[in-house]
Amino acid sequence: MAIMCRCPNCGFEIEDPVLPYEYNGQYKPWLYEILNKLRQGIRPHVIAASIGQPEAKGTIGYLALRYGIVAKNNYENQQRNAEIVRRYLNGETMTALGGEYNMTKHRVSQLVMRHLRENASSEIAINRAEEVPIEAMELSVRSYNCLRLDSIKTAGEIMQKSDAELLRIPNFGKTSLLDVHTAMRDLLEAFRQEDTPSELKRTWK
Repeated sequence: MAIMCRCPNCGFEIEDPVLPYEYNGQYKPWLYEILNKLRQGIRPHVIAASIGQPEAKGTIGYLALRYGIVAKNNYENQQRNAEIVRRYLNGETMTALGGEYNMTKHRVSQLVMRHLRENASSEIAINRAEEVPIEAMELSVRSYNCLRLDSIKTAGEIMQKSDAELLRIPNFGKTSLLDVHTAMRDLLEAFRQEDTPSELKRTWK
């Protein structure tokens, strides 16, 4: 049975192993605001700027750990992300989900791609998809040209790149990144559903 500890600063209850703790440092005048914003998932450096104390971000990060807020937020975010992925795979659109969860389509796309990469059932699909040439993927002309200029020729080579590396390609912006995520997701889903999609066979075999 979980033991609940009441925060002496704002009355918020948290579970063990975090012990009751009273912060009495220089940022105590803002403590209630800091704790509430941390529980909303706002990052320490943003909170520090919002209270006009940019040098406080380290202390705010410590408070997040000391009050057990980091672990709580991470768990809640994992649950939310899993729900977003589940609903998307069940047919809901990125735009609708992004609006409901206050996210961009790009962020929803990232969550779905991460799920496909990490999901054990996707491992075979990823291995099969690696040799598919980018000509066989449903990419926009701009995205395709940017990838070719960077000597990226296959889906496997795309998977070896991080988002940051892709965004460093000249003329490759967030719209192109979303386009690539969507094409990769569709390709992996196709391989998960059948051994080798016939339309892809014709393209690269």
